[in-house]
Amino acid sequence: MKKRVQLLSLLLLLSQLSFAQFKVIGKGIIGGSEMPEDAFQVNGDMQLAESSPFLRLMSTTGANAGINWKSATESNLGALFLDPDTGNFFFDINGFSTNGAEAEFTFDANGRLGIGYNNPIAPLHILNAGEELVHLESSAASKLLAFYQEGVRKGILSNVNNDLIFGVDDAGGQFKFQVEGNTRLTLENDGDLLAGTTNRLSTYTLAHADGSGAENGFTLLNSGVEGRYWNLYVNNETANFQLFQNGVFKGRFLASDGTYTPTSDKRYKSDIQELDAVLDRIRQLRPATYHMKHDPSGREHIGFIAQEVAEVFPQMVYAGPVGDTDEEAYTMNYNSMAVVAVKGIQELSTQETLLEEKQEKLEKEMSSLRAENQWLRDELQAMNTTVQDLKKLLAVVAQVQENCCQMSATDMVMPNLENKATSGEDRAVLKQNSPNPFDRESRIEFFIPEQAQEAYLTISDISGRILKQISLTQRGTGEIKLKVGDVPAGQHTYSLFVDDELIETRKMVVIN
Repeated sequence: MKKRVQLLSLLLLLSQLSFAQFKVIGKGIIGGSEMPEDAFQVNGDMQLAESSPFLRLMSTTGANAGINWKSATESNLGALFLDPDTGNFFFDINGFSTNGAEAEFTFDANGRLGIGYNNPIAPLHILNAGEELVHLESSAASKLLAFYQEGVRKGILSNVNNDLIFGVDDAGGQFKFQVEGNTRLTLENDGDLLAGTTNRLSTYTLAHADGSGAENGFTLLNSGVEGRYWNLYVNNETANFQLFQNGVFKGRFLASDGTYTPTSDKRYKSDIQELDAVLDRIRQLRPATYHMKHDPSGREHIGFIAQEVAEVFPQMVYAGPVGDTDEEAYTMNYNSMAVVAVKGIQELSTQETLLEEKQEKLEKEMSSLRAENQWLRDELQAMNTTVQDLKKLLAVVAQVQENCCQMSATDMVMPNLENKATSGEDRAVLKQNSPNPFDRESRIEFFIPEQAQEAYLTISDISGRILKQISLTQRGTGEIKLKVGDVPAGQHTYSLFVDDELIETRKMVVIN
C-alpha cells in the first residue's frame, strides 16, 4: 500500500510539469522521450548526483547487459556491454554483436585488454590488418614510450629530430635481441656490439657457426644487380682467416704469422702454359722510390709504377673502377714478381751452364795449345840440338875434305852421335804420337828389327815414374793406340826399349 502511494505521488509530480522530461509508458519502459524504445532510454545529458553515483544495469533473462548508443538515423552507433557467461566486457563501435565478435575493445575477467581481438591472451593483445599496429605520437614531448620495473624506469622509446631512439637508463644495462630464449645480438652500455655470442672479445665481436666458409662467417654484399659479395671466415681447427668471393675460396691469412697466401691449387686453374722468356723484359723494368700522396707518415717507398709494368707484364696489373664510380685506379700483384724472378733465374742458370761449357771447352783448347806450344818448344830445342850436331858434322866433313888423304873414313867420329849402323832394317825407330796433344785417342808408330829378341814401350810421368809398360811382339813396322783413360791427364814421356837398350824417348800430352 505504501509503494502504491509513493508511485502515485511521483506520477502526480511529473504530471504537473509543463513538458514531460521523464515518461513511463504502458510497456514498462522509462525514458526521456515521448516514445522510449528500450527499458531505459535517455535523450540529452544525464547526471548522477548521489554520494555513490552508480548506474546499475541488470538483465533478468541472462542476456548481455549494457548500453547501446543510437541516433535518429542510426540504430547502432555503438554498444558497451558485459557477457555474464565469460565475464568479458566489450566495447563495439559502429555496430552491435551480442557475443562481442565484432568488438573493437575487449576486457576479459583476467584484466587483459584486447584491441581488435575479442579473446586476448596477453595483458595487451592487439590485432590489426592495417598498415600500422601501434601508432605513437607526441605533440610536444619527445618520449613516446617508457618502460618501468617496480616503479623504476628502465628505458624509453623517444623521437628526437626525426630519429627514433631507444634508451636504457641503467648504467650497466644492455640492449639485447633474443630468439627462443637465446641472445643473438647485444649492444652493451659502452657501445660494444656482440653478434652470435655473449662473450665479448673486442669492440665488435661476431661469432659464426662451423661449416662451409661460403655459407657462414661475415658477408659483405653489394646490393647491385650483380649480387657480388665476399665472405670472411675463421677456420675452427687452424684459426686461419679465409676469404670467399661469391662462394669461391680465394685465399687465407695464416694464423702462424699473418702471411696472406692466395689460392694456387691446380684444381682451381685452367689453360696452364709455360711462361715465355722474361730476361729481356726484366731489363725493361724500372724499380723506383716514391712517396704516396695521401700517406700522412710521409715515408719513402720502393716499388714499381703500375702503368710502366703493364707495358711489359700486363698480367701483373689490374685497372678498374674505384667503388662503383667512374674513377679508375691501377693496382699491381707484387706476388707475380716472384714468379718472374724465378723464371729469370732459371734462364740465367741455363746461360751460365752454356758459358761454363764454353769456358771448359776453351780451357781444354788452351791446355791443348799450351801443351802443343811446349811440344813445339821441345821440338825446336831438339832441332837446335840437331843443327848444332850438323854443324859439328859439317866441320868434320870439311876437315875430312881438307885432310882426305890423312884420315880414313873409319877414323871419323861425329860428336854426340852413337856409332851405329844406319841401315833402316837394322835400327829400331820410335815416332811421335799423333795427334799430340790428344783428348780421345792417339797412335804411336814404331819399327823393331826382325832379329830383336825383346821389345817394349814404357809411359812415364814427368817425374820419371813409370805409369804403364806395353810389350811389343810385332817386328818390323807397327803401331799402338792409346785412349784417354789409359793414362792420367797431363804431360808424359814414352820410351822404346829393344833388348834392354833404350832406343828413343818422346813427349806426349793427354787432355781429359
